Amino acid sequence: MMSQLRFLRKGRTILSTCLTDLFSKRFPSLSSTTFNITEWNFQNSTSYRFKQTEVTEEKKLSDIKKKTTDVKYEIRPMRKIDVPQGLDVWRETGMQEGTHSIYSWLKFDPHGFYVAVTNSGEVLGTCAAVINHDDLAFIGLYSVREKYRGLGIGSKIWNACLEHVGTRNLALNSAPGTLEMYRDKCAFPIVEDRWEILLNETDLNVSPANLSDQVPFGVRVQHCRESDLPLIYEFDFNLVGYKRDLVIKLTSQEQDTKTVVAIKDGECIGYGTIRKTCQGIGYVGPLYANDSSIAEVILRRLIVSAPEVKGLFIGTDSNNA
Repeated sequence: MMSQLRFLRKGRTILSTCLTDLFSKRFPSLSSTTFNITEWNFQNSTSYRFKQTEVTEEKKLSDIKKKTTDVKYEIRPMRKIDVPQGLDVWRETGMQEGTHSIYSWLKFDPHGFYVAVTNSGEVLGTCAAVINHDDLAFIGLYSVREKYRGLGIGSKIWNACLEHVGTRNLALNSAPGTLEMYRDKCAFPIVEDRWEILLNETDLNVSPANLSDQVPFGVRVQHCRESDLPLIYEFDFNLVGYKRDLVIKLTSQEQDTKTVVAIKDGECIGYGTIRKTCQGIGYVGPLYANDSSIAEVILRRLIVSAPEVKGLFIGTDSNNA
């Protein structure tokens, strides 16, 4: 069973561009947050279910609990009707997610998102566990409205996601301060310790003038067309090690989304996507390229293509050379 860790290693070997260096040089004022990569490897025959006492917030919300402990809700797969409220939950908790991305992922994995919903239809919390591959799933977007935290709601959504994943390998990005919890309490024993994900974020306008638009000889950088998708599919497969054709097609064609591709000698050598998030920020991702100069031009073209969005959010690897 090939693990996510091996997929990521393969990606680092092929992808020579270090976007972290690019950002530090071109946009030194951007703030960044470090995330770690962890993986749940079911080959170890480990399983885990949260105990309510272990997920209770350290901050006591006794006054709020008095008003919310009697709330009636169910845990079920997210439906299209839940999406606007799911976005509200992420806005409330400061998450950056595309305004139309959930619809794409629901088409790819109809049971990949779970919600806690009251009898009146209020969404209390969400969690996603999308099956990317026969042996690999990725969990994230784990969030509960503040006034409903500490009631065990989040753990029940989490457990539903784990049941959906089954015995597949499961990976996640751990936020600062949570690595030990996932590693020690949630049975995620494999930790990528040779590189980290740096989240670069600003709500201020980012000038594309800081980036080069000089395209190397023989390379075309253009907005993605339907006919370019097969080239992107092949490039992406060589990068991650498994096919993501449907995901790429769906996410690259979302509303509020622009995709740029670099082509040389009839082959894709890089591509990137920018979309408007639920916070109104321009979210760049994915962005892959074989060469740093190509990556820089793609990034510039993406920013230029979305003048209506303010700010920028992008995750870069601390070392992907």
